[in-house]
Amino acid sequence: MALLEQGDAAPAENCHRLVILGSSKVGKTSIVSRFLNNKFDDKYTPTIEDFHRKIYRIKGEPYRLDILDTSGNHPFPAMRRLSFITGDLFILVYSIDNRESFDEASHLRRQILECKSQCKLNKTRHLANIPMIVVGNKCDKEKDRKV
Repeated sequence: MALLEQGDAAPAENCHRLVILGSSKVGKTSIVSRFLNNKFDDKYTPTIEDFHRKIYRIKGEPYRLDILDTSGNHPFPAMRRLSFITGDLFILVYSIDNRESFDEASHLRRQILECKSQCKLNKTRHLANIPMIVVGNKCDKEKDRKV
């Protein structure tokens, strides 16, 4: 897999939007930063919403990955619903030392499935085929594990 220049085009079927969701302070931005830059910053800066775009070449084909790093406190419900509608792939993050964050990840999963089932653009898509993963973060807090 090779990283391409931002100007390289990928066909529509090779363009995917990854949405990172979860409660505040569970480490969503840290996961994105580690993936994109192989960096970790231990100071907390609240995210409102960050967007990243990367173009990759896999087996000779260009692919575009749009990553939406969302706010954990969702001050704008319409923005959150839009991220459910436009997302193709979802990462739901919780902190292993915070049971409420796990409950929120479960709630988000239900909301995404409900939203996708109501969306006209996805009427033919089976809900079981929505790529979604739940990630338990902050493994350094194992001694305080609640989930």
